[in-house]
Amino acid sequence: MPLSDSPPAAQVLFSRYILHKKPFLTRPGALTSYYIRLQVVGQCQAFIDGEWHALQPGDLLLCEPGRSFQLAFGMDKKKRSEEETGAILSGNYYAGCGGEWLADWWNLNRYPMLSRIVPSMSLIAIFKEIAEEYVRKRPNWREVSGYLLQSLCLHIDRAMHDMQYKTKKHAIVVERMKQYVDEHACSSLKVSDVACHVELSESYASRLFKEMTGQSIILYALDRRLLLAGDRMLDTGYTLEQIAEMSGFHSYSYFHRVFCKKFGLTPSEYRSKTEKVN
Repeated sequence: MPLSDSPPAAQVLFSRYILHKKPFLTRPGALTSYYIRLQVVGQCQAFIDGEWHALQPGDLLLCEPGRSFQLAFGMDKKKRSEEETGAILSGNYYAGCGGEWLADWWNLNRYPMLSRIVPSMSLIAIFKEIAEEYVRKRPNWREVSGYLLQSLCLHIDRAMHDMQYKTKKHAIVVERMKQYVDEHACSSLKVSDVACHVELSESYASRLFKEMTGQSIILYALDRRLLLAGDRMLDTGYTLEQIAEMSGFHSYSYFHRVFCKKFGLTPSEYRSKTEKVN
């Protein structure tokens, strides 16, 4: 028999673990409850409030009631049957939920609608238990699933905190890489030198730098060299060829080409224009 006649502080209204092996498009509609969804295998697309979002493993959706919502699974592979692909298009846990505790947790944290997390085994196990409680409807399943939902939310808190810490840590590492590039931009700088400075592998350092800044280490170093060259045109009387070499360019023709691409002017035009302004 139920532990209490009052509804649980956190309520699971529906929950499942779903695998999709064939293309499928859900019906569009507005969410009537809080909705938590974790992509664990494959990928899918979510159409939320008029905008498509590509979901990859580790993507966590947190949607409040009222949002327009639709999911698409493998719709770009309509002509490929399950027998032809033999692959899982998407696998995810989801839950519709409510309750006073859940609403308070939701409003207190105000997490982004879509976040990339590294779900722990505990988080996934709890989500799995929630889905099983809902499907099997064992005795006291409402109370059990409600407490599990609270535990899931607290594990989400932990995952979000870990990601924020990781992002902050990565930002510090990338800042060290940028500082190293700034200090050595005019030398024969290599990506391996930058990676060695922060004690990372070359491939990981390159990927991390690109993810955090939007450009590669090489392009960042090139920008620094060009900016230094532009400053030297204003502050020194060196020839353009000397400035190019001092700024780390061993070929004037290459310097001329990339300078024009960045500033829209030839080096001589840039120097003449800035001299007139000053």
